[in-house]
Amino acid sequence: MQIWFKKKQGSCCTSELFVAQIHGAQGFSLVELITVVAVIAALAAIALPAGANYVNRAKIARCLGDLQTINNEIQAYYIDRNSYPGSLSDIGRGSFTDPWGQLYVYNNIVTNGNPLMGTIDQLNSGNDYDLYSKGADLQTRSPDYDDAVCEDDIVRASDGSFFGKRKDF
Repeated sequence: MQIWFKKKQGSCCTSELFVAQIHGAQGFSLVELITVVAVIAALAAIALPAGANYVNRAKIARCLGDLQTINNEIQAYYIDRNSYPGSLSDIGRGSFTDPWGQLYVYNNIVTNGNPLMGTIDQLNSGNDYDLYSKGADLQTRSPDYDDAVCEDDIVRASDGSFFGKRKDF
């Protein structure tokens, strides 16, 4: 290995460069480099699935918070007008999207009818409204909501006492 030095100011030849040879200096061998790359690849293989799972849990948590916020705004609308809004646009949430980029689904059962049918008679037995996100698969099936396609949907059920995944209801 060679290192270039510049002589100090005030010496006889200030602009000259000289080379110092360091004896015994070596680089990394190919085996050492492959070992380091293999260790980094193994760590990445462990970390990536955990990171993807974390992102999915964060999206579900955000969706739950959004549904609870929308639910509170719908309840405030009901208190002010003694009726539920006809659509989410009535409360300023008509273009509000879930973490997967889809619009939240709202159905005023009083005016639109056709409540979502779930495993326990109806998701909202008080027949007020259905509010949910289609979840990560971006699919749902209504009014027969007791379907495997709907298991990842994030729902408001039991007239607002349950917020979570459809399969957990």
